[in-house]
Amino acid sequence: MAGAVRKVNGVSISSISIHKREDWLYAPLEDRHIMDMLLKGPVDYSTFLLACLLGLGIWYLSPFLTGHLEPWDSESGYYGFSLATAGALTALLNPHRFWRWSIGIYLGQVIAFPLVGLGLPLPLSLIYLAGVTLVALAASALTALALALPKRWLGDRGTASWKSEYVFRGVVATAIVIAFGLMASQRFASITKAQSTSPATQEMQELFSLAAEEQDLDTLKQLSKNSSVAPELIRRLYSHASTIDSETPNTGYYSILANLASNPNTPADVLNELAQSSYAEIRATAAGHTHISLATLVTLARDPQRSVRTAVTLNPVLPQDILIELTHDKDKLVRSYAQTALRRRGESSN
Repeated sequence: MAGAVRKVNGVSISSISIHKREDWLYAPLEDRHIMDMLLKGPVDYSTFLLACLLGLGIWYLSPFLTGHLEPWDSESGYYGFSLATAGALTALLNPHRFWRWSIGIYLGQVIAFPLVGLGLPLPLSLIYLAGVTLVALAASALTALALALPKRWLGDRGTASWKSEYVFRGVVATAIVIAFGLMASQRFASITKAQSTSPATQEMQELFSLAAEEQDLDTLKQLSKNSSVAPELIRRLYSHASTIDSETPNTGYYSILANLASNPNTPADVLNELAQSSYAEIRATAAGHTHISLATLVTLARDPQRSVRTAVTLNPVLPQDILIELTHDKDKLVRSYAQTALRRRGESSN
């Protein structure tokens, strides 16, 4: 079906069929039907390449802005906001067949997989990635829809129309970039402060209080890994994380407890509590800490989990008689580790 034809700046434009890029750029907004937006439009490799780079950039920047190699591990909102920003920006550049840019964003993220490694099997990661990239598709669709609204929002017909549109696009794009920049800088400042090697005690206490109130898991994780944090703050971190983890397991607070178990500043009383964790990995980490009490270490030497008993053999403060006892452990791996540790002690004493 042929649509009405009009001339804009000497270019003939059909209200239904807009195929050439220059026709699309100079067409009044009212001539861009929703189905044109969805199904028609010129080939645009540059915007597709930009979409791929944006997808790659989301993963590349994640360790710096969230402290996570995989952005979907962050609970800061960085990942969802970045996907929405990428989808909106690409649709602002070219709203025609906007769904193409989500494919580019998806492929860009897939390219980043070998650079960071994955905690999930590749097939599951690809399926999960497809699901979360729908955020970018939704942002692209909303942006394209906004650009297809009646042109009375943007000015007169013809030249004024397309000029007004690009002013509008520029304003929206600038607002998105500024919003993302403010969010990213705030997140980066918070995480950087949590990683400080010479923290002021009062400043760290305030940072913890704010992060705990807002449930800012990324900042709490960085605090729990910081070897310069005072023992008093470590006690507060443990109390907060253990309470939430006991009430709602598998919420990410496990990693805070694991970090505290390996933090060189963790005091003995916290380590003794961590040694009673239901997580074998945390008990094993605590078993290797030199601040742990001897009574707790002896208890862990009889832990039912092989990994915990193996970790006990590596602790240099383990009494000699307990180490000898572990050389007769029922598990072959534990016996091997204990025998190696005992031999090294003998060599170091000579």
